[in-house]
Formats: sequence, structure tokens, C-alpha cells
Amino acid sequence: MRTDPSDLGPQDAVRTADPTDPPATFGGTLKHLGPGVIIAGAIVGSGELFATTGTGARVGIGLLWLILLGCAIKVFVQVELGRAAVATGRTTLDLLNRVPGPRVPTAPGRRANWVVLLWALMMLTQLGQVGGLAGGVGQAMHLALPGFGEHGPALWATLAGLLTAALLWGGRYRLIQALSAVLVAAFTALTVGNAIALQTTEEFALPTGDLLAGLNPLNDLVAAPDAVFIALAAFGLIGVGATELVAYPYWCLEKGYARFAGPRPEGATADASAWTARARGWMKVMRADAFAALLVYTVSTVAFYLIGSAVLHPAGLNPQGSETIAVLAAAYEPVFGAEAGWLFLAGAVAVLYSTLLIATAANARMWADGFRVAGWLRNDEGTYRTAVKILSVLLTAVSVGLFAFVSSDPVLLVVIGGVAQSLLLPVLGVSALWLRFRVAPPGLRPGEVWTSCLFLSVAGLALAGAFGGYSAAAKLIEWLNAPA
Repeated sequence: MRTDPSDLGPQDAVRTADPTDPPATFGGTLKHLGPGVIIAGAIVGSGELFATTGTGARVGIGLLWLILLGCAIKVFVQVELGRAAVATGRTTLDLLNRVPGPRVPTAPGRRANWVVLLWALMMLTQLGQVGGLAGGVGQAMHLALPGFGEHGPALWATLAGLLTAALLWGGRYRLIQALSAVLVAAFTALTVGNAIALQTTEEFALPTGDLLAGLNPLNDLVAAPDAVFIALAAFGLIGVGATELVAYPYWCLEKGYARFAGPRPEGATADASAWTARARGWMKVMRADAFAALLVYTVSTVAFYLIGSAVLHPAGLNPQGSETIAVLAAAYEPVFGAEAGWLFLAGAVAVLYSTLLIATAANARMWADGFRVAGWLRNDEGTYRTAVKILSVLLTAVSVGLFAFVSSDPVLLVVIGGVAQSLLLPVLGVSALWLRFRVAPPGLRPGEVWTSCLFLSVAGLALAGAFGGYSAAAKLIEWLNAPA
């Protein structure tokens, strides 16, 4: 009896083959989608709810073109990382550790390269970013049930963390995929419906001319003095971030794409030709999965941005600090009236909690695999699974603690993590190019048009990384010059 690949982890996908022909119909392809749903669940949380709505609130409709570009441009690197995983059956960190460059010893006979080390530094900041997600859930729950005084947000964040740890201790891929789909669908429907309904009101409808002008990079609708910096910050935060880029192949492996493709035979044989055809088929499924996710989070992102532009920007409201959730809820009042608070809070809890759950699940998998790559864990599935469970609890505890005891501003924690992700984006872009030319087998390499888009994607990620470095330096200077 065939084992469902949803019950297997990345290590099983590397070692166990179950050659299966890819689906030949549209319906068959739909049945095998899933990793993108998880990624969409991770994306439609912190970046979109906080950063995108906040960008619309601060600059208006004039950066609509950048919002669309920020969503679309990163998917080519995402697919390229997934291609290498499907073709080789190797995890992302295993592949990234093969990129040429400086290395440092991590264990007897094991060394980690510069890409993996940079990834590890970025992941440390993600503890705060996930803490910001828990804080957002805590703020929303505290507004809905304010009976716990000033410590209410921290209490609710702690309860959200406990629930997350419990679910991830026993839950595997199928549970995460199912929860992602339900939670994201709930808030996306509410947000998109609100954005559409606003266009039917006289006070908050955005003129068609402004909407079209917002698609033009040369428009003059942006009046904010720091618009360029706001734009680049938003570009780094929206769409697929560095953590999602690294995590996506893990979900592809757990879904079974590499397992179904089977091991690649050596030499030019009939088996090698059959493998190439089979792997190309599963690559098409993976690419469809990535673009389906792109559609979902782009629609949601645009809706968040339009709501911020139409309601918060004219009123001069900017979601930040401990009032973040309350200000965001105000964007739903013109359509839903007095019920807006409850509707938004329910949706906010859904979308933020989905991101909290998925981010913790992905981070636990990546950290466990990172320890394996460094030689600190035995390379077997049982050890990996145990490490994922333990890390799910530990990472949740640290993240919630950062919100409860270090910073009560979820937006600040999310933005710090976003800047760190921006710094890693160009590194991942260059690594994807190396994987495309050096790791992907000739029969699975993309054509010229796709490769050109990949180069453009890497250039966009380099721009986001440059701004991330500038932001980090500016914040450091500001901190050093602050009064004692």
C-alpha cells in the first residue's frame, strides 16, 4: 500500500522513491496543489495586513504599480528553488550549502557556506517577526474580549502560542495545508469584499482615473516626502519573502513532487528519458501551484492596499504601535458599520494566526534541517521529526516572549524581520541562478524567456536588498546617536 507523501518529511522525500506519472488533466493538477496554499497563508498575514495597508494609508493609490510588481517579480526565484528540489530530492539548505564561496567548519567533516550562515542570521530576526504575528493576534483578541486589563494582548498572544505548539507537535503536512486554506479564505473573502464594496460608496470610491494612474510608475499621486523609502520597504515585505522562498521547497518535498518524480538515473538511457518526462510533468504541477498562490496573495495584497488608500489615507490614519489593529479595523467601518470591529477582528485573528502557525511550522523544519546540514543532528528521519516537534515549541516560546517582554509593537517586530529578509533576497536570487545553470538537469532547465524573467527577478531582489541594507545602517546610526 502506497504511503501518502503528506505523512512524510523532507528526509523521506530525499531517500524514498515512488515514481508516479504526473496528472494529465486540469482537475488532476488541482488535486496535487497545496504547497502554494501554505505559502499564501504565510504571506497574507504580517506583510499584507500590516505593511501593505500601512503603505496605502501613508502614500495613497500612487504606488499600486509597485504593489503588483512586488508580488509578481519574486515568483521566478521561488519556482527555481523548487525546480532544484524536485530535480534532486534535496532540501533547500542542502542545495544552498553547495553554492560556491567561503565556508566555516561546523562539525568534524562538515562545513557551512556563506549562504547558510547568512540564512541563519536572518532566521534569528524572524523570532521577533513571528512574535509580532502573535502580538497581532493578541491585540485583536484583546479588542474583542478586553476583560484582562493592560496585560490582555500578552495573555492572548501566549494562548495563541500554546495552541500553535500543540497543533504542530502532532500535526503534519495535511493539517497545515487544510488550516491554511480555511483561515486564508475567510479573511481574503472579507477583505476583497470590503475593497469592492468601497468602490460603490460615494465618499470612499477611488476614481477610475486614479486607479489607472496608480499603475503608472511616473504618476504624480504620491505626495509623501519619504515615498521612495516607503516604496522600497513595501517592496521587500510584500509577496514572497526570503523565509517563504527558502521554505517553499520543503513543502514541495512533503507534498511528494520529488518523491513522485523518483531518483534520476545516470547516463542516457530509456529510464533517464522516462525520468525526465515524469519530472517535467511534476515541475509543471509545481509551477501551477506557485502561480496559483501568486494569484491568491496578489488579489489579497491589492485589496489591502486599496482599503488603506481609500479609507485610512484621506483620514490621515496610520496603523502603528499598540493601536495597529484598532486603526486597521476602522478601514472596515464604512462598509460594515458597527459590525466592522467584530468582522475585522475575526478575520484578523484568522489571517494572523494562519501566518503564525505556518511560519512556526516552516521555521522549525528549516532550523532542524539547518542543524542537520551543519552536522549537529543525525541524518535520519526520526531525529529530524523529533527536532521539528521540539523546535516548534521552543521557537513559539521565544517569539511570544519577545512580544510580551521586549516590544509591544507588532509592526516594529514585523518590519525588523522584513528588513533582514530584504538583505537575504539578493543572495537567494544569485543562488537560484547558480542552481538553474549548475544543478538543474539539462532536460529540466527553463527556456530563454523564463531565464530572462529570472534575471529580472534577481535584479528586483537586489534592489530590495540594497534598501534593506540602507535601512539597517540608518537604524543603527539612529540607535548609536540616541541619548543615553
